[in-house]
This record gives sequence, structure tokens and C-alpha cells, in this order.
Amino acid sequence: LLSREVVDERRFVDLFAGPGMARVRTTSTIIDGSPLIAAKHATAPFSKLIFVDLARENCDALEKRLKVAGRPGQIIHGDCNDKIQKVIDTIPPHGLNIALIDPYGLRPLSFETLRRLAAVKRMDLVIHFPTMDIKRNFATAGEYITRFLGTKKWQDTIKEARHVVELIDVLREQLSTFGYEQERVRS
Repeated sequence: LLSREVVDERRFVDLFAGPGMARVRTTSTIIDGSPLIAAKHATAPFSKLIFVDLARENCDALEKRLKVAGRPGQIIHGDCNDKIQKVIDTIPPHGLNIALIDPYGLRPLSFETLRRLAAVKRMDLVIHFPTMDIKRNFATAGEYITRFLGTKKWQDTIKEARHVVELIDVLREQLSTFGYEQERVRS
């Protein structure tokens, strides 16, 4: 029997957190990024926020912005692929957990990182699939596509950049091996 305290744990994990705010290119408006949106979520607030970013200046800016918002989180500086065990160590196995995986491109994420997050008993994954980056770099991105998807199977069917969106089906299939049911994995 689990204690209510353990079940009430809710983690928000952001593997590519950035500085906490973003500038809208078309208007130059500054808006809250995913870390501040999660920190300010009032209806069902997360019990702990975990952020990872490669750039030290992003981590420093995010830390200041979270303090101003009155909601500090755990900020881990470094490559999320290298720091994933540190992230997983903060996640309760019986809590309600969500991980936002929003890489700015294909190269920074390894499927091994997704696999390790997916192994957490109660983990929802929200994954941005960077189709435009893959299309732009398709001719030279084979190694990174394989690393991102965790398989070379895609090479049998995807031969041109215009078919990149079909790689999402490969990712769905890969995630199904961890119990993420096909009909519940949306694009």
C-alpha cells in the first residue's frame, strides 16, 4: 500500500529548459517559456520542477526568473543525455510525472535518454519531433536520425527529406516497446 504522500508527488521535467522566457520572432514580444509556465501552474501545481540545460547562462537566467516567480526548481547544468540519471533519481516511481522533451534540433537528443525516462513507472512524455531540422539536414543527418530514433529501421523506407514526417511512426513504434500504446501516442 502506497502512502498518499508518495502518490501525490508530481514532477515536471524539462530536458531543454532554456532561460525560461522566449522572444516571439514575428513580434519581438517576450513570453514565458515552458519552465515558467510550469512554475506558475496554479490549478494542479507540480510538487517539484526539474530543469536541464546545456548553457550555463540559461541555467543562471532561469534560476533568477524562477525565484522572481516564487517557485524555485532543481536546475541541472549539462547535456541532458549525460545528466539523465541525476534527473531520474529525483522522480518518485509512484508519482505523477511528465517530461517535456523539446530539443531545438535533432542532434541534441539520444533515444537512450527517452528509453531511460520511459522506464519510470508513471511517466508521460511530451516530445517535440524536429521535422524541419531533419528536412533541412537530411542528406547528412543519418547518424543523428538513428541516434534519435534508437534504430536503423527507418533507412529501409525513408529515402528523401519530403518523407521525414513518416519518422514519427518509427518513434511511435520504438516507444511502444516501453508500454506506450500506439493509439495513445499522438502526433
